[in-house]
Amino acid sequence: MSSAHAGTGRRVEFDAPFVFAFAAGLGIALALGTWLRLHGLGDQIVQDDEWHAINKLLTAGYGEIFRSFGYADHSIPLTLLYKAMAGTVGLDEIDMRIVQAFCGIALIPAAAALTWAASRSRAATLLCAFLVSGAPFLVLYSRTARPYAITTLIAVATLAGLWRWRERRSWKLGAAICALTALSAWLHPVSAMFPATAMVFIFLDDLRGGRAALPRLARIAALGVAAALSIAALLAAPIMNDWVSLSAKTGGDHANAYTISRALSLFAGGLPDPLTWVVTLVAAFGALRTIRRAPALGAYLAVLATVPVLLVMLLGAMWTQQGHTFARYVFPVQVIYLAWMSIGFAGLVHEATRRTRPGLELALAAFAAAGYLVVNPAIRQVATLGPWYGHLYHHFDYVAAHNVAQLAYLGYEPPLFYRRLDAMAPHSVTLIEAPFTLEAPANDLAFLSLSHHQREIIGLIHDLCLEGPLDGEVPKDGRFRFRNFVFLDDREAVLATGARYLLLRRDQFHGRPFREADRCLAALTKLYGEPADIDSRLAVFDLHPAGASRKLQ
Repeated sequence: MSSAHAGTGRRVEFDAPFVFAFAAGLGIALALGTWLRLHGLGDQIVQDDEWHAINKLLTAGYGEIFRSFGYADHSIPLTLLYKAMAGTVGLDEIDMRIVQAFCGIALIPAAAALTWAASRSRAATLLCAFLVSGAPFLVLYSRTARPYAITTLIAVATLAGLWRWRERRSWKLGAAICALTALSAWLHPVSAMFPATAMVFIFLDDLRGGRAALPRLARIAALGVAAALSIAALLAAPIMNDWVSLSAKTGGDHANAYTISRALSLFAGGLPDPLTWVVTLVAAFGALRTIRRAPALGAYLAVLATVPVLLVMLLGAMWTQQGHTFARYVFPVQVIYLAWMSIGFAGLVHEATRRTRPGLELALAAFAAAGYLVVNPAIRQVATLGPWYGHLYHHFDYVAAHNVAQLAYLGYEPPLFYRRLDAMAPHSVTLIEAPFTLEAPANDLAFLSLSHHQREIIGLIHDLCLEGPLDGEVPKDGRFRFRNFVFLDDREAVLATGARYLLLRRDQFHGRPFREADRCLAALTKLYGEPADIDSRLAVFDLHPAGASRKLQ
């Protein structure tokens, strides 16, 4: 093996026989991550928090969107983007998520670069690339029309930029840092705590230089002021106009030890709890190893992984007592955690062999990556869950014993007709299901789909039989091109789907009794004939009964 030195404490390995394997491994990790983030992206039904932006753009102009946080917490720039898309090319499931998907893909090489900078270990770098590629929590929010995948990538880039700026304090890099910090805060205000923490770290680090460090202190103070002004340029209007909405989200729900344990489980990939604690110890070893190898960088990463967590605990934002919500507020910590896990694993292999064996280290890193991908649910979920991939039922917690969204269905009896669907061959019929409940906790379709495995389309009923504002539906116009929705008052469009059954739930809508059920049943009967099956909970219309053209079935 040959090596070269690149600065104090840095050993760069040049093991020519393993360079190809390393590069190929990184390519495979990137390809896997791309598939996980793009496969079936357009098949996912828009649901739950993804509707915040839709509801806002339907009722507000560009100016109002710019000036409002909204109690439902729409991301201002994403909502502006979606409104522009709706007014030009039209908005669909892919349009709403494609930026997040590409940011999730870009995070893979970014995390690998972070690990390389912290370790100069190809084994750790390769393992981290696979961990980030296949982390189910990261995959989820790379496929969700919310800002977290974007802010995570921006945060990692900004923190890397700040570390570089610490050594070379150029105004161009400082301007880029300010722009990225402002954009991240505009997307989601809480994300600003990461660059703010990094700037405070650099300021305190400069203080150790005494009087000689005054010029450096002046520069970091100027950068902090410039970043704050950049944020203010975008957020001053909503803060002044809609402070009530922002302040209403704080001070109510505080995390505890259980919250942190569930967040760690999500970060680790939903591994069994004993294994989560094992890999967390490995990550802690990786953090210590990083501090020993590069004390300043190690301390920088440690501060970034702890201070924002403490800030969110202190802030008490709504729902942050839940591990899922808490974890997504501190997503960049997951990247650091996975980098440390990779460095810790490579370090343990190195210590066990008592000398550098690049081939063995790479092989064991690949083995660990394969085991991680087998144990965690990311690949299975993307490959099999289809329209309900993003439902909270599958992601609230990846350990079943802690997933309250799943536990809520213990003893639940589905409508009788679904038992008949369960007996049919998977993917043999297409269902149109109505009405649509956008709130995941009140929507049982994800649970029901696990047994019948049929293709599903959502039927929209507002124009058919409801009055008042839209609730989980979009208007029937060219601004919206959602492929998973069909308007039930448009008989021609319904029949063109090729669906066999149209199912009307009569018992509940948005988690409440469905008071307009009889009116909707009458309207559907007028268009599609008498129900083929009906009880107090469900009416079933057979759109292509026996004898109909086989082309339509």
